[in-house]
Formats: sequence, structure tokens, C-alpha cells
Amino acid sequence: MTECRYHKPGGDVVRRLLTALGLAVVLVAVAATVALQNIGPLLVEGASRPLYFAGARSVTIPAREHVVSDPVSLSVHAGETLAVSLHVPGSDVRSNIHGNALTASYLTASAAGDQTGTVGGAAFNQMTT
Repeated sequence: MTECRYHKPGGDVVRRLLTALGLAVVLVAVAATVALQNIGPLLVEGASRPLYFAGARSVTIPAREHVVSDPVSLSVHAGETLAVSLHVPGSDVRSNIHGNALTASYLTASAAGDQTGTVGGAAFNQMTT
């Protein structure tokens, strides 16, 4: 699952907020990355960084809660869009969907495995808002 968000301020260090606010279940991500978005699910080559949470690659997000990643060195200009990719194993993993969404999420098939390091968009064959 990759979610793309417009990044208003620029800078050289990024921290990402991951949330399960709209979910009634615990979300366990075994890998996560942040990258500069190119277009759609495509990412800018060389601009992807792994996310860590208290030094660990995996994170458990309690239902209706949020977590913040450790700082990541990534140069971002004002107005660029960041893509956060999560690998959430399971056969019935769903992203948050709501009527006033302002961002797109790109999803892979359930059995696609860890695609958090994928720069090309071919694996992300579904889109939601």
C-alpha cells in the first residue's frame, strides 16, 4: 500500500505520521518507506528511504491510534508530494477510505509481498481515495 500526500514545507529531515484512525483493528506494518512521488504510484529514482520506529523496521499501530517515525534524511522541496509505502502482510488488508479524501492510495494484490522498495508502479494495480 502506498499513500501519496502533498508536502507543504520543505526541508532535509522527514518524520511521517502513520495512522489507523479509521480502522477498528490493529495494523501491523513489517516494512515502511517514504519517497518522493513522481506521478501516480511511480516514485523518484534514488529518493526512497526506509522508515524506522524507535529503531525498528516494523511497527504496530493500535486501532484508532497513530505512531510517528524516527527522523529520516530526505531533501524535500515545498510542494513536493511524498509517498509512504507500507507492507502489511495478510490476505484482507484495506486502506482507509472516506468521502472527503484529498489523497490517493495505491494498492497491490494481496499476495504481492513487500513492495515498499519498488520505484516502478506496475505492482500497484489498484487505487483508492
